[in-house]
Amino acid sequence: MKLNRYQNGANGMQTISTRLIGAFCALLICTAALAGAAWISFEKHNNTLAAFFNGHIVPLRDLKVISDRYAVDVVDAAHKARNGNFRAGRIPVIAYRHPVLACG
Repeated sequence: MKLNRYQNGANGMQTISTRLIGAFCALLICTAALAGAAWISFEKHNNTLAAFFNGHIVPLRDLKVISDRYAVDVVDAAHKARNGNFRAGRIPVIAYRHPVLACG
């Protein structure tokens, strides 16, 4: 008996619906694999960015706070010296008043 092209043959992939389902499943598997690879790459780059931020950006922010506080304290000390509010032998300890500078 001869089969026409719309009947199932020996390999089982002869009908249009079977071919469409197979193509859809292949596309779904490829999409899932691509999404998994993207997720892994995103996690890797997110960890790298977090390490960069904590290693470089946070110290710069702390340095700005220290610099601003130092400038304010120097100007304050100059004004106190000009007004005679403290003696020349008494040097204010600036570093221990600021929580970032007070290391222990």
